[in-house]
Amino acid sequence: MGKEEDIRELAAFLKGPGFLGLTGDIPFKAYFAKNPDLLKSLLTHFLPLPAGSTVVQVEALNPELPADGRAPSEEPGKTFVLDIRARYERRDAEGRVRKETANVEIQTTAHSRLIDRVLAYAGRLYADQLGQGEDYGKLNPVYSLVFTTRNLPELRAAK
Repeated sequence: MGKEEDIRELAAFLKGPGFLGLTGDIPFKAYFAKNPDLLKSLLTHFLPLPAGSTVVQVEALNPELPADGRAPSEEPGKTFVLDIRARYERRDAEGRVRKETANVEIQTTAHSRLIDRVLAYAGRLYADQLGQGEDYGKLNPVYSLVFTTRNLPELRAAK
């Protein structure tokens, strides 16, 4: 099945009867975060994985990214709440296993700063991999998948 066909199939599935309209945040989160096999399938079909790579294990994590630890004299940072934050293991064509992270979002309404929001989420996920004094070589890829129910104006302008 090709990527375009996968996308059409998922769109039809999300809009289908009997699924509480999975395009809403709560049903989307409940359906995929509570079903690791379905989340694994979603990531396998929609992540831009290198040829020969497969997702071998997935875990839905707490979707809250707490405010960062700034100096006491500064204002606290912003807390982010993702739709789904997933850590997964990917096996590449040579059999090596890597731990990676994905943010999976469903967006049904226009949001004036959607791209900025997705980049802020990804930046926090990326930076949170390291503790103080750890080497930058330990950083693993972070992906953001954003499913929309319509062609949102901000995404058209971003092309």
